[in-house]
Amino acid sequence: AAVRATAWPHGSLAEGASSAAASGVVPLPFPHVQRTGPVQRAALEELRRGAAKASAAATPRLLALLDSDAFRRRLRECCSRSGIAEWPASRLLEEVRENFYAAELTHNFDG
Repeated sequence: AAVRATAWPHGSLAEGASSAAASGVVPLPFPHVQRTGPVQRAALEELRRGAAKASAAATPRLLALLDSDAFRRRLRECCSRSGIAEWPASRLLEEVRENFYAAELTHNFDG
């Protein structure tokens, strides 16, 4: 069962703990803090839309680069044993995207 985190809107933490055990909800000793306001969320949404358009426009050129003879030659020089040099451009692009996504996730950890 998934565990949801929540703050207790009323009552003590001890009172909430017994109901949490029954409901599967884990209490937080502090209220949730909203990290972005409406202006920030609107700005981020505008950036996301622009990024999606830019990505769509750049994808055909990037796929062509990933399929180019020069790029494939360099891949064969460094990575022939892995077989990655023989992957289709679409698979290479997906691998790049997954790696960037993982890097973004680890970069955004609070701490």
